[in-house]
Amino acid sequence: MIKTIDASYLPQIKRLYEDAGWVAYLKDEAKFITMLENSLTILGYFEGDKLVGTIRAVGDQAHILYIQDILVLTTHRRKGIGSKLLKALCSTYDTVRQKVLITDKDDSTAHAFYKHLGFKAAEEVKTTCFIRYD
Repeated sequence: MIKTIDASYLPQIKRLYEDAGWVAYLKDEAKFITMLENSLTILGYFEGDKLVGTIRAVGDQAHILYIQDILVLTTHRRKGIGSKLLKALCSTYDTVRQKVLITDKDDSTAHAFYKHLGFKAAEEVKTTCFIRYD
């Protein structure tokens, strides 16, 4: 079942980040909570009471939607959960013109996943992406 979640699910959300090995997010809990609270939407995928997947979005609800942090527990991958979360998020914001996500350059599994769901690499639509990490 997919439902909207928030920072009140903190322990379960943190477990997803730990399972994915995304520990940089967890170094500062106050910042992590702020990230969750300032998200446009966070959807969770539940099996019973257990959160097994999540997707987070930031944006303006009109022209841009940044899709962040699609996470599914390792034990629950390859069951369509990530696809369901991404489709649900895109459906929620179907009138938003640009839906953008960033993934690792060499992650061919993620590339295939996103392409399968209709996303294109920036260069395929004659755009580029610039990132500044501070």
